[in-house]
Amino acid sequence: MEPTSLKDALVAAVGALKFKHDDVEVKVDYHVDEAIVKADEYIGHLFTNVLENAILHNPEETKHVWVTLREEGGGFEVSIADDGAGIGDTMKGALFDQDRRYGGLGLHQAKRILAKYGGRIEVTDRIEGEPEKGALFCLWFPGSVS
Repeated sequence: MEPTSLKDALVAAVGALKFKHDDVEVKVDYHVDEAIVKADEYIGHLFTNVLENAILHNPEETKHVWVTLREEGGGFEVSIADDGAGIGDTMKGALFDQDRRYGGLGLHQAKRILAKYGGRIEVTDRIEGEPEKGALFCLWFPGSVS
């Protein structure tokens, strides 16, 4: 693992998503200019898995995705939200359960990659208390010490 720019990895993943899906509108909001973390070549897979999940489970004709990068708790938080069907509370609790694989392999891979970096992933409602209006995935990465 080596110092890696979260912003550069996000820009590449969002660009690939826009190129692959012409029915997606992505709004990005970077609150930091430089977000360096210790990561490897799999960081792109991590973002691609979560972004693709937001698209694949969205029944809307035009899908909306919001990507935010900010400094948070001694590290950095990347949030990826969508306006899809959302995830019920029961499913949220079991989404990352490896024995059930409710989220498919992509989210399990994302969780494993993030754990390798010392981070964590959580899922909530995009709009609190209204799960049917989309999901919000928060990925936290510890900041890199140079």
